[in-house]
Amino acid sequence: MKRDLSLLLIIVITMSMGLLISCFPAKKANDAGQFELPFDLHNNLIILKVSINGSSPLSFILDSGVSDVIITELGYGDSLELNYARQIKVKGLGKGEPVDAYFSVLNEIKYAGLTSSNQNIRVLMQDVFSLSKRMGRPIHGIIGYSVFQNYIVEIQYSKKKIIFHDPKKYKPHFKRRGFTLPLEVENTKPYIMAAANILGDSLIPVKLFLDTGASHTLWLAEDCKNSICVPEDAVEKYLGAGLNGDITGHMSVVKKLKIGKIEFKGMITSFPDKESVQHLFTVNNRNGSIGAEILRRFNITFNYQDKEITFVPNLNLRNELSVNRSGFEIEMPAPGFPLYTVAFIEEGSPSWEAGLRQEDQILKVNGKNTLFMDFEEIIGTLYQKANTKINLEIQRGEEYKDIHFKLQEPFTFPPLRVSSKRETGSN
Repeated sequence: MKRDLSLLLIIVITMSMGLLISCFPAKKANDAGQFELPFDLHNNLIILKVSINGSSPLSFILDSGVSDVIITELGYGDSLELNYARQIKVKGLGKGEPVDAYFSVLNEIKYAGLTSSNQNIRVLMQDVFSLSKRMGRPIHGIIGYSVFQNYIVEIQYSKKKIIFHDPKKYKPHFKRRGFTLPLEVENTKPYIMAAANILGDSLIPVKLFLDTGASHTLWLAEDCKNSICVPEDAVEKYLGAGLNGDITGHMSVVKKLKIGKIEFKGMITSFPDKESVQHLFTVNNRNGSIGAEILRRFNITFNYQDKEITFVPNLNLRNELSVNRSGFEIEMPAPGFPLYTVAFIEEGSPSWEAGLRQEDQILKVNGKNTLFMDFEEIIGTLYQKANTKINLEIQRGEEYKDIHFKLQEPFTFPPLRVSSKRETGSN
């Protein structure tokens, strides 16, 4: 028997085994065997509309690092049916303990006119990510391998769309404008070999996970035996929130990162503490990960079938790195309603020294009432150039305060420079 209920997630133990176990197109593709799916891009992250077991469309972040679909939260009025569920513990990034979840099999997922059956889903019992609050819009979860496993997937960051290619009909059409590298797929996760100059003058090979679900530039795991050491000038930083708590570490600049024929000079790099990521960076000889702040500079085609990946530089290639120079992050406690609060603030940052504190409600930004500002507009003010003046009006309990400070670089770093063996580009 199946039931659903608004707001609550009902885990259904289905007794019937007469379910379809395959992956097939739900409607006819074009003559080239292609399906197109537009996406929203928010803070470098790809957001897709997905239906699960016939549900209304839900918003998921495309994360190449997850093997199963992960449901992180459901909002008011959302409902969902899941099959064959059992309780499990889930371990991820962060220093905390594993979290409780339900594991469900034989689920059907629809997107872009495609239907994938026999899909595993993990449902977190705690909203540990606070994705909706942190992104200012309803986000229901994370989807990964089920998108990549049966099709050649072309992500056009520049046009904000994904093209799913039928492997039997696929014809590469852009190799002259880009470059193709071997792709390793281990435990459903994609890896490439790159090279980095961290200390000294020589490039060393690094095995990097391609992480579409993280907005950072480059993460490296400290491994001094293999010349991956945290530079002496690195600054201790809060790096973000993971499944099992906060991720801390250091930030510095890697002299050079080489991906194929593209070289990035002066790449801001994070070195997470070993306690936060030890169970991830100790497997598969993985040295680190490339995040979407780098990936968005290319249009990328993942070909899991032939184990190769193609990078085509786009108009974002030489853009400056996106850096939050305020020292704090905001969230929307009720996504969709223009209420903004401080989610995290770094002690010693310009905003901290000016008197801003966690949980403060932001009423005005540079004289503009936040009731008439959207999430991305406010975020944009925090990423402006150093020395830009920021004036906030905040509320803390019954008290109102004016906060004044200037944006400041989180640490000293040179401007990003990009070079290639041959000038390339695409729209």
